[in-house]
Amino acid sequence: ANGVVAQSLSLQGPDGSADVFVLDNEDAGTVAARVDVVAGDTGITAVAATQLLLTAAAPAAGGVATGSFALSTRTAGVQGAVAVVAATIGTGGDLKAMASRVNAWIDTTGVSARLGDATNELVLRAAGGADIVVGDVITTDASGSATLLSATGLRDDGRGGLVATGAAVALPANAGVAVGGAVLLSAAGPLSVRTTAPGSLFAAATTDGEATSVASLALSTTGAAAAAVAVVDDALDAVAAERALLGGFQNRLDATIASLESTLDNVGAARARITDVDVAAELASVARSRVLSEAGVSLLAQANQSPRLALRLLTAPSAA
Repeated sequence: ANGVVAQSLSLQGPDGSADVFVLDNEDAGTVAARVDVVAGDTGITAVAATQLLLTAAAPAAGGVATGSFALSTRTAGVQGAVAVVAATIGTGGDLKAMASRVNAWIDTTGVSARLGDATNELVLRAAGGADIVVGDVITTDASGSATLLSATGLRDDGRGGLVATGAAVALPANAGVAVGGAVLLSAAGPLSVRTTAPGSLFAAATTDGEATSVASLALSTTGAAAAAVAVVDDALDAVAAERALLGGFQNRLDATIASLESTLDNVGAARARITDVDVAAELASVARSRVLSEAGVSLLAQANQSPRLALRLLTAPSAA
């Protein structure tokens, strides 16, 4: 069992909400796949990964030890192929040889290994979110059978670091441990998750997402890189959405400018026509005034001529 109990998850993202149902002992990869099914409704995407930290104590008398364990993964309750990993545990609990042997079986188990912050720390990782199962642990040093290995579940913190999901568990002879993965949810905006079983996948009944900026990203681990890709994708989606919004504004602004320019041209043409009509009317009025003036002058001249003719008749000399 990996500690996951049946529950309902209510997802609230920037695009809407949806419910996801989780079954008992489902692995992180399956839970992430369920979240991704409703990503179109919520805007929330999921990345799953399982990580297990093996820590080795120093072998007795400053010497070396041997260690072996059965390694496999479990998906949807079905256990995968098992590989027996055996290697030397060096002075001080050095696990370099163990890491090399785990990676030699990666095609069989799907589990990779790297050293942690110290050489006595081995970080096992199942990238798809399947449970990691370690069993049949045997460690022997100069004193005989010894409990040299302990296991701690890990998860990515979303910023390039790893945090423990619980306390370390000692692995005595023939012991084993199974650890479930973690699901990292991301969205381009605010998100929250409500669960009907707090303490299982999520510690609290309601969990709100934390804002992560591009400037705070780190690429020190595979999980951190995946989280970084998700954050960058969300940032690019946000930029694309803003560009589309600005493009719509620009198109409407261009259409408005074109309409105003057309209106301005029409008003100018109408004003020119009105001005032309006024000039023609004024010219006609001036011509009429000139005609009337000239007619008046002509009539006045004719009127002035009549008395002169009469006067000439009166003053003409008479015949003798």
